[in-house]
Amino acid sequence: MKCVGDNSFYPLHLKFDPAKKEYAMMTDYSVFSVYFITETSKTAQLTINSIVSDKNTNGPYYLKFGKNSFNVTAGQITGKKKQTYSIFIHRLPTGPVPTIFIDADKEIPDDPKILACMNTYTNYMWGSGEPGNSLLCGGYKIGIEIRGNSSQINDQNLKIPKGQYSVKLLDKKNNDVDARILGMPLDSEWVLYGPYTDKTLIRNFLAYELAREIGMYAPRTIFAELYLDQTKDSITTNDYFGLFLMIERIKPSPYKVNIHTMNPYTDTLPGLEGGYIFKKDKPDEDMLVFSAYSKTEWMLVYPKPKKATPVQVKWITKYVYKFEEALFQKNFDPVNGYAKYLDVSKFIDLMILNMLSKNADSYIFSTYYYKDKFGKIVAGPPWDYDLAWGNINYYNCYDPKGWWVPYRLFPSKLLDDPSFVKAVIARWFELRKTVLNWKNIALIIDNISIYLDEAQKRNFQKWQILGTYVWPNPKPLPITYDEEIMKIKEWILTRLIWIDENIKNIGNLPPENLKK
Repeated sequence: MKCVGDNSFYPLHLKFDPAKKEYAMMTDYSVFSVYFITETSKTAQLTINSIVSDKNTNGPYYLKFGKNSFNVTAGQITGKKKQTYSIFIHRLPTGPVPTIFIDADKEIPDDPKILACMNTYTNYMWGSGEPGNSLLCGGYKIGIEIRGNSSQINDQNLKIPKGQYSVKLLDKKNNDVDARILGMPLDSEWVLYGPYTDKTLIRNFLAYELAREIGMYAPRTIFAELYLDQTKDSITTNDYFGLFLMIERIKPSPYKVNIHTMNPYTDTLPGLEGGYIFKKDKPDEDMLVFSAYSKTEWMLVYPKPKKATPVQVKWITKYVYKFEEALFQKNFDPVNGYAKYLDVSKFIDLMILNMLSKNADSYIFSTYYYKDKFGKIVAGPPWDYDLAWGNINYYNCYDPKGWWVPYRLFPSKLLDDPSFVKAVIARWFELRKTVLNWKNIALIIDNISIYLDEAQKRNFQKWQILGTYVWPNPKPLPITYDEEIMKIKEWILTRLIWIDENIKNIGNLPPENLKK
């Protein structure tokens, strides 16, 4: 076993034991490498997985991992010195960026899905010749459509040429079929998201990675370069469509939103208690909308609108009504108040992610919640952070200083509760020592931008938008990819420091500051 000492950098190999719920030593190189980061470790930025430490250390070392925790006690072999660290397993990709080929034969519509063929490659050799249709033989049969509701598709500000697509795997009879795509868990549906407004290409990836380290479920992702043919011709290099992020869909699953499933026959208690997934988002005519005490319009995601029964809709509406009614009372009852219905600690975690990223869509659009049987309302999973991290030129969300909590929605009401504010402040400074340590965030950004280096060059050859305005990019506009990465890093570091200095006042904000 070796760890970092002085300017040397050595990997420590660990394996997770599901039975004991702890990590153990490994002697091979088949799983994650875990590292100490110190001030003297100059190669830390090139590593993928890390144990973050603010103190320099000297080896040799032993490690003892606590059960059900990410704390590890590290000390010298002599046992004279011990120090507790936090461990982070950054599941960042290595090797070449995968390639996806989709042959659709015709232009992909908004709705309904059309049939197409998809193939994936983890080691496609660029410059080896035209891809050709032969690559697609034996690929996946898919249904594909442009992703987004009607208002997004028709809004010229939101309509981007790179696009986003919903992909569903199909069998010979056009029924859904599950498969493992590019190492993702077994599933049949994904989103192909093409970063365009976000010229760093990583804003969603960064938000989901930090969310997982904080302790939330966040959709798994994998970067891939896309060839997209929408004609009857063979696929050629002219069909290169840029760098995309393949993202899991938010749905019930032991590996995703881990809630009980429901069916049309679930119409009595305790089955009616869940699970449910609902969200606050832009109007969508295909969604089932319900409102409760605050008149906020919630959209039911699961059970699916066409499968949810009136009894189920009535039950979740009543539960949300009770939550909002308890929250909007003059006094906060610690027993029968909002905490009876809301998982407060998990909401605080999502609030901190939104607070740090200053996501303008927070709590207004793309904001998910779920409720399981016997459980409370849980905030999450996080979704859609391409306009976060300073990538917006309205409100004041381009500025790393200042607050953004939409007024009149229940998150702003929570900030009226002194006990809630106290918990937010405590959790913030707890996470600042670990997940939200600047070294940890910078390491994620540096590693993923290095991984994407060759792919981003091809992406911006296809989409020549660096240095040009794409709605709603704030000025000044970086003219290179490296400058885009530097800009987001500077923005995040400034915001971390500003929140450290101002979070003590977050419970004393008048309405006009909550909106800004």
